Amino acid sequence: MRVTPWLYSVGSRQFGLSSRYDCPIYALRSAAGILLIDSGSGLGHAAVMANPRAEFGDDLSRGTILLTHRHPDHVRGAPRLAEELGWPVAASEHTAHILITGDETGRGLTDAQSKGAYPSEMRLDGGANVR
Repeated sequence: MRVTPWLYSVGSRQFGLSSRYDCPIYALRSAAGILLIDSGSGLGHAAVMANPRAEFGDDLSRGTILLTHRHPDHVRGAPRLAEELGWPVAASEHTAHILITGDETGRGLTDAQSKGAYPSEMRLDGGANVR
């Protein structure tokens, strides 16, 4: 869904573009490629992959996934998206640690699950390649 000439909404629970557990996911088109802002929960992966393809066609050869913060609805989809697109993931040190180690404690996934924000089967795998 085009927001401006350069900005697209490619995932969102609010607009029904992907999983009900996904944050708003935006794609910004520039001369350097596509900047995917956040990656969603991973539960809406097929839609999050299909929406940029519908908007940009084959112009997905260059891009970066930028994670704004460590909440699972923003980061859990990053490893699979990065692998399929061949894009690097850029994140803060704290967010990178969670994705690399699969750490689900503290203010991360397990805390949110205990409050009913995410389903219990939603897990972080670890091993992500994050800068």
